[in-house]
Amino acid sequence: GVTPDVPVDPARALDVAHALALKTIAANTTDARWRRMLDLTREGIEAQASPRTVPAATLGAYAGEYETGRTLTVDNGRLLYSPRPGFLAEPLIALSDSTFAFGAARLSFERDAAGGIRLRVTSPEGEPLTYARVK
Repeated sequence: GVTPDVPVDPARALDVAHALALKTIAANTTDARWRRMLDLTREGIEAQASPRTVPAATLGAYAGEYETGRTLTVDNGRLLYSPRPGFLAEPLIALSDSTFAFGAARLSFERDAAGGIRLRVTSPEGEPLTYARVK
Protein backbone atom coordinates (compact mmCIF):
# COMPACT_ATOMS: atom_id res chain seq x y z
CA GLY A 1 0.00 0.00 0.00
CA VAL A 2 0.80 3.64 -0.20
CA THR A 3 1.24 5.70 2.96
CA PRO A 4 -1.31 8.55 2.83
CA ASP A 5 -0.15 12.18 2.93
CA VAL A 6 -2.82 12.84 5.56
CA PRO A 7 -3.52 10.01 7.98
CA VAL A 8 -7.26 9.88 8.62
CA ASP A 9 -9.95 7.45 9.71
CA PRO A 10 -11.15 5.71 6.52
CA ALA A 11 -14.76 6.64 7.34
CA ARG A 12 -13.81 10.34 7.13
CA ALA A 13 -11.38 10.08 4.20
CA LEU A 14 -13.73 11.43 1.52
CA ASP A 15 -14.76 14.47 3.58
CA VAL A 16 -11.13 15.23 4.48
CA ALA A 17 -10.01 14.88 0.86
CA HIS A 18 -12.89 17.10 -0.31
CA ALA A 19 -12.01 19.80 2.26
CA LEU A 20 -8.31 19.68 1.34
CA ALA A 21 -9.12 19.97 -2.36
CA LEU A 22 -11.34 22.99 -1.72
CA LYS A 23 -8.61 24.60 0.40
CA THR A 24 -6.01 24.07 -2.35
CA ILE A 25 -8.27 25.46 -5.07
CA ALA A 26 -9.19 28.48 -2.92
CA ALA A 27 -5.52 29.22 -2.22
CA ASN A 28 -4.81 29.29 -5.95
CA THR A 29 -7.68 31.52 -7.10
CA THR A 30 -7.50 35.28 -7.49
CA ASP A 31 -11.29 35.73 -7.60
CA ALA A 32 -12.32 36.82 -4.09
CA ARG A 33 -15.99 35.82 -4.57
CA TRP A 34 -15.06 32.34 -5.77
CA ARG A 35 -12.55 31.95 -2.91
CA ARG A 36 -15.26 32.90 -0.39
CA MET A 37 -17.65 30.32 -1.89
CA LEU A 38 -14.96 27.64 -1.70
CA ASP A 39 -14.06 28.57 1.90
CA LEU A 40 -17.70 28.49 3.02
CA THR A 41 -18.26 25.14 1.32
CA ARG A 42 -15.10 23.76 2.95
CA GLU A 43 -16.25 24.98 6.37
CA GLY A 44 -19.50 23.04 5.93
CA ILE A 45 -17.68 19.88 4.78
CA GLU A 46 -15.36 20.05 7.79
CA ALA A 47 -18.30 20.56 10.15
CA GLN A 48 -20.12 17.62 8.57
CA ALA A 49 -17.04 15.43 9.12
CA SER A 50 -17.04 16.31 12.84
CA PRO A 51 -20.73 16.75 13.64
CA ARG A 52 -21.75 19.15 16.38
CA THR A 53 -24.65 18.15 18.62
CA VAL A 54 -27.15 20.95 19.19
CA PRO A 55 -29.55 20.42 22.13
CA ALA A 56 -32.95 19.10 21.06
CA ALA A 57 -34.73 21.98 22.84
CA THR A 58 -32.69 24.49 20.85
CA LEU A 59 -33.50 22.79 17.55
CA GLY A 60 -37.18 22.60 18.55
CA ALA A 61 -37.20 26.35 19.22
CA TYR A 62 -36.09 26.98 15.61
CA ALA A 63 -38.67 24.68 14.01
CA GLY A 64 -41.63 26.30 12.32
CA GLU A 65 -42.70 28.31 9.32
CA TYR A 66 -41.05 31.59 8.43
CA GLU A 67 -41.97 34.33 5.98
CA THR A 68 -42.06 33.39 2.27
CA GLY A 69 -42.89 29.77 3.15
CA ARG A 70 -39.49 28.78 4.49
CA THR A 71 -39.89 25.86 6.89
CA LEU A 72 -37.67 24.19 9.44
CA THR A 73 -38.39 20.84 11.04
CA VAL A 74 -36.50 18.53 13.38
CA ASP A 75 -35.92 14.88 12.50
CA ASN A 76 -33.60 12.48 14.35
CA GLY A 77 -31.72 15.31 16.04
CA ARG A 78 -31.17 17.22 12.79
CA LEU A 79 -32.65 20.50 11.63
CA LEU A 80 -34.17 20.21 8.14
CA TYR A 81 -34.70 23.26 5.93
CA SER A 82 -37.01 23.86 2.98
CA PRO A 83 -36.53 27.26 1.31
CA ARG A 84 -40.03 27.36 -0.20
CA PRO A 85 -43.26 25.37 -0.37
CA GLY A 86 -42.94 22.17 -2.37
CA PHE A 87 -39.16 21.95 -2.02
CA LEU A 88 -37.64 18.91 -0.36
CA ALA A 89 -36.34 19.65 3.14
CA GLU A 90 -32.58 19.14 3.46
CA PRO A 91 -30.49 18.70 6.61
CA LEU A 92 -28.50 21.67 7.87
CA ILE A 93 -24.98 21.29 9.24
CA ALA A 94 -24.51 22.85 12.67
CA LEU A 95 -21.59 25.27 12.91
CA SER A 96 -22.70 26.47 16.34
CA ASP A 97 -25.90 26.24 18.39
CA SER A 98 -27.39 29.10 16.34
CA THR A 99 -25.60 29.02 12.96
CA PHE A 100 -25.95 26.33 10.31
CA ALA A 101 -24.48 25.64 6.87
CA PHE A 102 -26.72 25.08 3.87
CA GLY A 103 -24.18 24.57 1.11
CA ALA A 104 -22.25 27.86 1.00
CA ALA A 105 -25.16 29.79 2.54
CA ARG A 106 -25.45 30.35 6.27
CA LEU A 107 -28.64 30.24 8.32
CA SER A 108 -28.63 31.78 11.76
CA PHE A 109 -31.28 32.34 14.35
CA GLU A 110 -31.76 35.41 16.51
CA ARG A 111 -34.36 36.80 18.85
CA ASP A 112 -36.19 40.04 18.09
CA ALA A 113 -37.03 42.67 20.72
CA ALA A 114 -40.29 40.86 21.58
CA GLY A 115 -38.50 37.52 22.08
CA GLY A 116 -39.65 36.01 18.78
CA ILE A 117 -37.23 34.02 16.63
CA ARG A 118 -36.05 35.29 13.27
CA LEU A 119 -34.19 33.39 10.59
CA ARG A 120 -31.28 35.16 8.90
CA VAL A 121 -30.15 33.64 5.61
CA THR A 122 -26.80 34.92 4.41
CA SER A 123 -25.88 34.19 0.81
CA PRO A 124 -22.34 33.15 -0.14
CA GLU A 125 -21.82 36.74 -1.31
CA GLY A 126 -22.46 37.90 2.28
CA GLU A 127 -25.88 39.47 1.72
CA PRO A 128 -28.27 38.68 4.61
CA LEU A 129 -32.05 38.43 4.42
CA THR A 130 -34.12 38.11 7.59
CA TYR A 131 -37.42 36.26 7.94
CA ALA A 132 -39.79 36.37 10.90
CA ARG A 133 -41.36 33.15 12.13
CA VAL A 134 -45.07 33.07 11.31
CA LYS A 135 -45.99 29.73 12.93
